[in-house]
Amino acid sequence: MSELSPSLPQTAFGVIPDFCKDLRAVILALIGRSGVLLDANRGFIELLPPETPATRLLDIRDLFVLPRFDQLAGKRAGRQGTVLYQGMINLGDPAGDVVSLRAQVTELDDDLLLVAEHDIARLRQLNDRLQQLNHELLEQKRELSRLARQLEDHRSRGEAALRDRDALLDLLSSDRHQPH
Repeated sequence: MSELSPSLPQTAFGVIPDFCKDLRAVILALIGRSGVLLDANRGFIELLPPETPATRLLDIRDLFVLPRFDQLAGKRAGRQGTVLYQGMINLGDPAGDVVSLRAQVTELDDDLLLVAEHDIARLRQLNDRLQQLNHELLEQKRELSRLARQLEDHRSRGEAALRDRDALLDLLSSDRHQPH
């Protein structure tokens, strides 16, 4: 197992350099044509579903949504280092979370080397939107707090008005029952 994380699978080849093992914005994975994960960095491992067991023979074929893994594994270039695919890859659970990555799949011996990156511009957009929503939420909390204080003030005034009314009715009632 890797020293970085107990969830990293046992690697057969150790192709991914140690200085890349802890990267998260860059995704690196060496995958056998059978779909077995041979080596990966933290960025790839964090894309795996949380319940994924850390085993030596982790089959990740189902992680490839588009293009499907069999489409990538079926390509052959015959030359070491030939790019088999370049473009967007969607990884994840088709029924759940899917992540789109800019990727390149290269033939490395008889295996596939996946090199991908998160769309940093999109992440920035999402972060900006999240900050905007947090600001709006804070403003709404302030408004809600102001309205709660106002409601409490109105409730107090209403209770005071009811007490005054009851006192006036008691006074009128006692005046009516007294002889003049």
